[in-house]
Amino acid sequence: MKISLLGLGTIVMLGGLGGQAAIAADCATDPKNLLATRNCGFSKGIDGWTSVHDRAASYESSDGQPTKGALAGDDHEGSLQLKAPCIPVQTDTAYRISARLRVVSGSLYVCGYSAFEADDASCENASAPLAADARPPEATWQQMSGETRTGASAKSVQLWLNCSGEKGFRVLFDDIEFAAK
Repeated sequence: MKISLLGLGTIVMLGGLGGQAAIAADCATDPKNLLATRNCGFSKGIDGWTSVHDRAASYESSDGQPTKGALAGDDHEGSLQLKAPCIPVQTDTAYRISARLRVVSGSLYVCGYSAFEADDASCENASAPLAADARPPEATWQQMSGETRTGASAKSVQLWLNCSGEKGFRVLFDDIEFAAK
């Protein structure tokens, strides 16, 4: 399925949530993954990844996919937003996005990702939506994936992980990729 984000001319291919897709064994081993050296697999912590609006983010050492270690998000306000480190990108280039996630507790409506491109190298002007996808999550590990293309003035991208649900949920994310196709 293709979706054109109005006014942007950006095409997003949504892969949705599914089983184990054909990707690298883990995100850090993919040489095309721009997050490979930016703690994409959370094997030793969540350094570089932050919460938005004082939402709680923590490290889960006993769970993860494909290996132990995950980014955990807890929220008691009914929503959660976590930000990846800012990554440099090439203009007018195709990229794939993927993340593994699972619900640990509580009731969630949707979880997914959104990506914002910036015309500077530090994501300071990251206001242009690049891609987004959200689906109902499950208690087992799932993979969400999609494709996008950066715009003519893109210099950096910031990926956000987003969830909404009833107050008191916990969700895990792991093996995040933003990779050149």
